[in-house]
Amino acid sequence: MTKLQPEIRCGKLTKLPLLQSPVFPGKKMCGIFAISSNNTTTNQSTIDGLKKLEYRGYDSWGIAFRENEKVITQKFVGKISDNKKEFSASSETIGHSRWATHGSVTKENSHPHSVGKITLVHNGIFENFQDHKNSFKNYKFISETDSEVIALMLDEEFKKINNLDHENIIQIIKNICQQITGRFAIVFMVENFPGIFAVRRGSPLIIGKNENETYIASDIPAFLAKTNIVNYLDDNEIVSNSPKYIKSVFQKNFYKYFEEKRILNNESDRIGKQPNIYSVGEINRISRAPLRLTTQFHIDQDGRPVERKDFD
Repeated sequence: MTKLQPEIRCGKLTKLPLLQSPVFPGKKMCGIFAISSNNTTTNQSTIDGLKKLEYRGYDSWGIAFRENEKVITQKFVGKISDNKKEFSASSETIGHSRWATHGSVTKENSHPHSVGKITLVHNGIFENFQDHKNSFKNYKFISETDSEVIALMLDEEFKKINNLDHENIIQIIKNICQQITGRFAIVFMVENFPGIFAVRRGSPLIIGKNENETYIASDIPAFLAKTNIVNYLDDNEIVSNSPKYIKSVFQKNFYKYFEEKRILNNESDRIGKQPNIYSVGEINRISRAPLRLTTQFHIDQDGRPVERKDFD
């Protein structure tokens, strides 16, 4: 029986089923996994999720998590399974497994990158990063990466804002994305501001959620053990995750329908073992599975998500 491999055209996934993993066979890709939770076990859960992305290839890895009012970063070279370090409790964590592109294999070049209030992980290629890097004459770069440049650009914009709220953070993200040439998936936290922010163009990011947690990942296996409710982000879509809600900004709207596709229980065990191989019959059957529109949110004057009741 003919097998299909996933494709990305014009920076977006083609209309393959949600079970299809956006993997390019034979190529190495970095992995992203982030959790916002009502529980304080996100550090270990993030590490477990990164292990599920090991098929993407990596040479170093790291996590960043909230501890009181600070964001703590821990970075390592080598295998995740070799780690013996115990991390403190946290309810928000971002993680990354890196395959070196810009810069050698070092702790300094591994993710997350922290600049000022921003702690960031990044997949993709920032094609014009050198032009922006050259503009920061008075900043001493710690790494050789293009990702640190994005963190610095974000932090410089944040310095201009006295009273942070979701609306001006979203505007900052839009402004930075307009300056980046290339494809990217960016996930970051802001010191002293709750939530995890993400945006993508070309590089995949997937959202998951259950009753107590929300997830952002490069691929479904990272959180499949915790939920079978998933949604791909669109190009240029920005999200802010908290344990209970996902706020989305797409184009000029401060809300969108969150489209769910549930992975069937009898399919779950196959994902991760052969995440990118499905038969034509399976793809046709899965792709015809019904979508279900769930909660729609809009942003009120105080920047809080409010559930809309005017749809079925």
